[in-house]
Amino acid sequence: MYPCINCDAELTKGANFCDKCGSPTSGSLWTAVQQLEDKVSGIGKQPKKIKKRTSTDKRKSVPQNKFMELYKKGLNDRQIAREMDVSFSAIYRMRKKMKLSANAPRGFPKYVHEMKKKSLQEKNSKT
Repeated sequence: MYPCINCDAELTKGANFCDKCGSPTSGSLWTAVQQLEDKVSGIGKQPKKIKKRTSTDKRKSVPQNKFMELYKKGLNDRQIAREMDVSFSAIYRMRKKMKLSANAPRGFPKYVHEMKKKSLQEKNSKT
C-alpha cells in the first residue's frame, strides 16, 4: 500500500486508478519508489554538517567624547577612524546619528585639482 500523490488516499495493490480521485497510480508508485530509494541510499552515510557562520571580529564601542574631541580639531572621518582604530563606516554612522556635517568634502582636496589643472594647462601650451 502506498498513498496517492493527489489525495493521499491508500491505493490498493494492483489498482490502475485511485478510487477516491481517479488519478493514475503510475505517478504515485514512481514517487513512492523514489522516496524509498532516497531513504535506502541515505542509510550509513554521515549526515551533512551544517556550517555556521561565526564572526571573528568583535564590535568595538566608539567613545563619543573622544570622537567629538577629534571632530572639533577638524579631522575628517578617515583620520578619526585611524586615530581611534575603528572602521571608517563606524565613524560615518556615528557622525550621521549625531547629525554633524563632514569636516572635509568627499573626493580630492582643492589643491590637488589646482595642481592637475596647472599641469594640463602646461601640456596644452607646449603643444
